[in-house]
Amino acid sequence: MNIESTKPRILIIDDNPSIHEDFRKIFTVDASSQSLAEAANAFFGDDDDSSEESLQKPLEVDLDSAYQGEEAYRKTIAAMNEGRPYTLAFCDMRMPPGWDGLTTIEHLWKADPNLQVVICSAYSDNTWADISKRLGRSDRLLILKKPFDNAEVMQLAVALIEKRRLIKAASIKQVELETMVQERTAQLEQRDQALRQKQKLEAIGSLAGGVAHEFNNLLQAIGGYTGFAMEAMNPDEQPYEDLTHVLEATSRASAITGQLLSFSRQQPPKKVVCSAQEIIDSAMVLVKPLLSSAIELNVETCSDPGNVSADVNLLSQALLNLCINARDAMEDSGKLSIRLNRETIGWNESESGNSIADLKPGEYVVVSVADTGGGMCEEVANRIFEPFFSTKEVGKGTGLGLSMVFGAAQDHGGCVRVTTDKGVGSTFQLYLPTVNATADAIVSVDVGKPEQPSNGNETILVAEDDPNVREITIRSLTNAGYSVIDAIDGNDAIEKIDLNLDEIQFALIDVVMPFKNGREVAQHLARVRPDMQILFCSGYDVKSSKTTWDTKSPKLPILSKPIDPATLLNAIREMLDAQPQEQPV
Repeated sequence: MNIESTKPRILIIDDNPSIHEDFRKIFTVDASSQSLAEAANAFFGDDDDSSEESLQKPLEVDLDSAYQGEEAYRKTIAAMNEGRPYTLAFCDMRMPPGWDGLTTIEHLWKADPNLQVVICSAYSDNTWADISKRLGRSDRLLILKKPFDNAEVMQLAVALIEKRRLIKAASIKQVELETMVQERTAQLEQRDQALRQKQKLEAIGSLAGGVAHEFNNLLQAIGGYTGFAMEAMNPDEQPYEDLTHVLEATSRASAITGQLLSFSRQQPPKKVVCSAQEIIDSAMVLVKPLLSSAIELNVETCSDPGNVSADVNLLSQALLNLCINARDAMEDSGKLSIRLNRETIGWNESESGNSIADLKPGEYVVVSVADTGGGMCEEVANRIFEPFFSTKEVGKGTGLGLSMVFGAAQDHGGCVRVTTDKGVGSTFQLYLPTVNATADAIVSVDVGKPEQPSNGNETILVAEDDPNVREITIRSLTNAGYSVIDAIDGNDAIEKIDLNLDEIQFALIDVVMPFKNGREVAQHLARVRPDMQILFCSGYDVKSSKTTWDTKSPKLPILSKPIDPATLLNAIREMLDAQPQEQPV
């Protein structure tokens, strides 16, 4: 933009050419026109600058002339189209044979609603009331009587030019403020959505905790009674083997419950160094029964997949979720391909031939899950990892499966990528960084042949509100030689403690019970028998349940349900045989 384009523009509208010449003389003052320069100086606010150069400086404007209203209207439209609108217009009232001043102003304001207008008239054809009724009351309109004083014209011009400048500056500022408000509103909306998602996850965590408590009690009952039934069977018979599978399913169900709790509270995974092949093998045990005979399963692995630091259960569940999604995408038939290989991620494409922004350079294990289903459109593909987003029918999907996969990948320092074509299928790639470490020894426990439990002859208080769990616990303890005093809730436990204070040698207490919880029972024990050994058990996720557990208090021994009898008996024996220590509660 050149310098001329920054000057204020003034349009003179009058049918008398001499009037145009008068205005031109006013706005092109020279050094001899001190009074006009001083007037401009005063209205520009430059009182402190009294130098001769400043006083001689004229008001710099671009003047334009129109001799009829229609001509002025056309020039105003042209100025708007050029992006250089007029700042001010001096408009005569009588301009025969064309439009009069009021008609001209009406059209000018249609072309430029912000134009400042000064009516110049030597006659009183219209009163101010008539003008206001015709044009409306406006701060963009002034009246100047002819013959006018040059200084008065200069004063009006200076004031109205400054007014237009301030209006423009205010308009720009308003746009900036509106933009800031929009941006801030968008940020607040994003935070609000994030907060709602967090609240949803917290609600799921609370719900999961409650469900897990009941579910784990049921699993303990299933596992306990199954174990009792197996004790009376010949290990070589088929029913014994069948019940072994029941215990395996119980163990896996317990692991899934723990994964749900871990996801809902977003705690770090429990990692061990293991072969990437182990993740595939662990997941395939669960995947194969979920596929119909019409779906072909193809698993390809490489000779040296490498080791990863991983939570095997968590990643197996993530892989299971990917396979379930692939199965659902293929509906009745198709091919599910699972591939395991290694890939090098470099700083840039020229260095390694591959680069992924989400990953640090290095060696990665890549687990690919591909299906031959219907694929996804771009809009769906962009949202699939959002919590609670699902394209499945109501009741057939929670919208958490792929969110869990995404979170698990990030927790392991990797990422998930998806490629999809509508009508062709989708491929999910789970990247996991390799580690230069020897795989940890994985202790395989044969659930059909549990470790030999330890026996004893002490008297144990069992405080448990679930009747099935309480019965299984009592039976396991009595079979191992212990004497048992049982309580059905917190109040009952405190009464039994007071009645058998000298007899009780160990306390097994459920964390969550009616009336008084396990913490309150333990506090009572600390007062009356500070030497008493206490072991807590719970089906809740104690670490995420602020209402049932004070995480700021010293740690106390706790077993998470479901608990197999051998584990329970060995834990009790180990504590009883240890040097007795006072436990703070």
